Amino acid sequence: MQLNQGVVLAIHSTGIAVRGMQLNQGVVLATYSAGIAVRCMQLNQGVVLATYSAGIAVRCMQLNQGGVLAIYSAGIAVRCMQLNQGGVLATYSAGIAVRGMQLNQGGVLATYSAGIAVRGMQLNQGGVLATYSTGIAVRGMQLNQGGVLAIYSTGIAVRCMQLNQGGVLATYSAGIAVRGMQLNQGVVLATYSTGIAVRCMQLNQGVVLATYSTGIAVRGMQLNQGVVLAIHSTGIALRGMQLNQGVVLAIHSTGIAVRGMQLNQGGVLATYSAGIAVRCMQLNQGGVLATYSAGIAVRGMQLNQGGVLATYSAGIAVRGMQLNQGVVLATYSTGIAVRGM
Repeated sequence: MQLNQGVVLAIHSTGIAVRGMQLNQGVVLATYSAGIAVRCMQLNQGVVLATYSAGIAVRCMQLNQGGVLAIYSAGIAVRCMQLNQGGVLATYSAGIAVRGMQLNQGGVLATYSAGIAVRGMQLNQGGVLATYSTGIAVRGMQLNQGGVLAIYSTGIAVRCMQLNQGGVLATYSAGIAVRGMQLNQGVVLATYSTGIAVRCMQLNQGVVLATYSTGIAVRGMQLNQGVVLAIHSTGIALRGMQLNQGVVLAIHSTGIAVRGMQLNQGGVLATYSAGIAVRCMQLNQGGVLATYSAGIAVRGMQLNQGGVLATYSAGIAVRGMQLNQGVVLATYSTGIAVRGM
């Protein structure tokens, strides 16, 4: 495999087992980070993988992060749908299970909102859904929310539908697994973001590349910087694709691993943002994904976020997908085991 470290690999970091893949670290891999087992895939860390972060097992995939994934965020499972965030999804938002429908949030969904079970219908909210409302289970319908989804809301499970959020998704939001899509960010990529690993694309930056920026590995592509890539930004690994940043890529920004897709950042990607796994879909961030938002698992859909994804997002274990980290994977982040997504 190919192993590239942008900054310090680790202080007392422990056993990284990797087979048949490319492992790239943008900044510090970990302080007392624990065993990362990865097979047949490309693993890239955006910033610091973890301080006491626990084992991230990933196989045959590429994980890409668009913004800050989370602060202690947890797994969002979503399949065959389009996920777009326009407002705030949730702080401690809880499990929204939705299948075969379109979920759009225009206003506030809920603070501790409770279980709305709806099947084969169209659910639209114009104002606040609830205080202390929880788990919205919806199948074969269109769910639209006008404001914020939730505070303390968690795990949004969505299949075969379109999920759109108007504001911030969450802080403490966790792992967005997505396959085969286009990842675009509207603001700044990150502070402390590091090593952008990208294959088969074109990387263009609008400002300065970096102060203390380190090893830019690029193959078969065009790399242009228009703005500031980063201060202490590290190893940008890019292969055969187009990466465009509208503002500042990052201060200590780290490794964005992307394969066969277009990654564009319009706003701020993240401070300590963590792993977005996405395949066969388009991932766009418009606002903040979440505070303590939980794991969005998504397959064959379009995921769009308006702002920052998250701070202190935690460990995403995924098999047979594309794993890329835009900023910090996690501080005390722990293992999200996901298979076949």
